[in-house]
Amino acid sequence: MVRPLFLLVALPQFFGAFGHAFLGERDIFPKLTVASTGLEPAALRVLRVTWHSASMTFVFLSVVLTLLGLKRGPLTWHERWIVAGVAAWYALEGFACLGYWDSSKPQPWFFVLNSVLVQLGLYYTP
Repeated sequence: MVRPLFLLVALPQFFGAFGHAFLGERDIFPKLTVASTGLEPAALRVLRVTWHSASMTFVFLSVVLTLLGLKRGPLTWHERWIVAGVAAWYALEGFACLGYWDSSKPQPWFFVLNSVLVQLGLYYTP
């Protein structure tokens, strides 16, 4: 049994994660110089690693959702917990983004929507 809601979340996010990494390298990091930010080179390297770690996290979550979305048969108890954890992570990301930005930005709502879609996928296609 294919879980289309898992795939609906996983596939755009997979490509979005690469867009996030590319955006950082091509648009954001070139503008972050020691002179403009006051950050030391070591701090800028930590920022770059953190940025790409976030991108990789979303790639891995997308891979997990894709594999579980394409799995035949019902999910095991452990797999259901993994999916619930992914949904909780998306919800936390969404609420954190709401706190960081404001509700007029689309990013927090995409995370909240992803959380809801993953939970609905878990509910409708066990």
